[in-house]
Amino acid sequence: MNAVYVESIGIGESMYYGPGAGQKPTATSVVADIIRIVRRLNEGTIGKAFNEYSRPVQLAKPEDVKSDYYFSIQTPDMKGQLLKLAQIFNQEDVSFKQVLQEGAKDSVARVVIITHQLNQTQLQHIIEKIDEEADFTLLNTFKVLGE
Repeated sequence: MNAVYVESIGIGESMYYGPGAGQKPTATSVVADIIRIVRRLNEGTIGKAFNEYSRPVQLAKPEDVKSDYYFSIQTPDMKGQLLKLAQIFNQEDVSFKQVLQEGAKDSVARVVIITHQLNQTQLQHIIEKIDEEADFTLLNTFKVLGE
């Protein structure tokens, strides 16, 4: 039968030793740390934060955050649809880096567009305009990372 022996070494602190209690310094240190934490929590004196440095958070303006973007759009496979998309992007002064239209299935085509850099405001306007068009379904939009 394993026994753990407790020896009082001070007010509210004990040293645990014996089989199964871990090595003497380790068990004693862990218990002492737990007791110290509980005391400080009860007294409301938890101590200082590790790092007290702070500065106000300043978020970038949406117009200043720029990146290339990937758009995947589903549209009926009929003439003039790519022109409508080009007009939406052109209204926001955004140009295409690459455009790909995949073959139609059941009279529905998928257009993939990779843009040159545009900002967050332009991105939001383009998404809203695509959503307003009954012929278009925006499947995905991703920021393009790297070159």
